[in-house]
Amino acid sequence: NTPIQGTAADLMKIAMVKMDEWIEDNNYQDIIKMVITMHDEICFRIKKTHVDMVTELEEIMTLKPVLGKIGWDVPLAVDVEIGNSWDIDFEYPDMVEYCKEKFNSDKIAVIYEEDKNYYEIIEDFNSWMKAKKEEKK
Repeated sequence: NTPIQGTAADLMKIAMVKMDEWIEDNNYQDIIKMVITMHDEICFRIKKTHVDMVTELEEIMTLKPVLGKIGWDVPLAVDVEIGNSWDIDFEYPDMVEYCKEKFNSDKIAVIYEEDKNYYEIIEDFNSWMKAKKEEKK
């Protein structure tokens, strides 16, 4: 297992370096930021007006030039997903229920689609949770 995990970790590092170079070379520092890595994922924050650049991200992340240089014929599978929040539902597990009640939507993305202020939503969510707890008493 060690050679496989080590190789995966090395590929993630190479991908991060390539992404950083791409951002720097294209002067995209104000448009896209590499935020965090989690196991085999790299999370980016991209301005909504430039979300179409994810196809370029996907191509860079396949590391075709790098793999070609080392003679590795196995292609890397890269999945790109677009979302408005990577962890809000993890941090606030009742957020979906809140969105159903407040926005008539079972998707947390409704908060961002309607351009709601994130901090105001969290404040309102916390008030909503407090009221829910009071109701249960």
